[in-house]
Amino acid sequence: EVPAGDLADLLIRLRDCAGSGVRTAGVDPLPHQVAVLDRAFDRWPRGHLYADEVGLGKTIEIGLTVREALVRGWAERVLLLVPAAVINQWQEELAEKLALWVPRWAGPSVGWVWPDHTRSDPADGDPWGAQWPVTLVSSHLARMRRNREALLLAPQWDIVAVDEAHHGRRSGGAVDGPPNLLLSLLQDMRREESWKTLLLATATPMQMHPHELWDLVELFDLPQGWDVEAKYEKYYDEVRRDEFNTRQWRFLGDMVHAHRNDQAGGRIDPVLEGEI
Repeated sequence: EVPAGDLADLLIRLRDCAGSGVRTAGVDPLPHQVAVLDRAFDRWPRGHLYADEVGLGKTIEIGLTVREALVRGWAERVLLLVPAAVINQWQEELAEKLALWVPRWAGPSVGWVWPDHTRSDPADGDPWGAQWPVTLVSSHLARMRRNREALLLAPQWDIVAVDEAHHGRRSGGAVDGPPNLLLSLLQDMRREESWKTLLLATATPMQMHPHELWDLVELFDLPQGWDVEAKYEKYYDEVRRDEFNTRQWRFLGDMVHAHRNDQAGGRIDPVLEGEI
């Protein structure tokens, strides 16, 4: 048994050590995952969209991000919204690969179910006010209208992570279509400042139309100019013009300059500056 004092000292050292959450997990991230994680940690608490292709480990990336944030003291309250069809898989991977013992909400009649299939009484907290540091909740449950008010009134989460985020889209895929239940929920959560950091995961952020990607990216705090859908799409239209001299370079320059500036403090983003 480790003395309490020694354990407290260890936790303090881990909190001050970059990458301690990743290195103490039960899995070694692949090189592409290391690059993604480094980028997220360097820019914390800025949110990120994890858009690796199917099978490249977005669950691991989200899980390691959450683990690092917990170990480093960046987060104490985390909500994981995942489709009901994969919530069991998420719980198993978090426990077996990432050493994160996370309960999932199985409904008011069952309560919280842990990875070893033990249960906690529903009185231990509903999905939005639970006492557990990290909770798994079905995104299908969250987007139901009957749950929206309670969710939006809940205390702020340090991290909200959404798997299969492309399920949030405009109805019918139309440009002028209203947001569906999941997208409108996320938009409401952003307005209510329900999170400090938002993490989205999807292999298909744009399926058919540019506005599908925009609707996800717009959930983050974007620099001036990039927060206007027409300018966002125009930037990529200009970049892919075949004729180099026909591009609107003044417009492109303004957009790049806005991207380089830290929107919160007017500082140059050191990571992006190095890449440029």
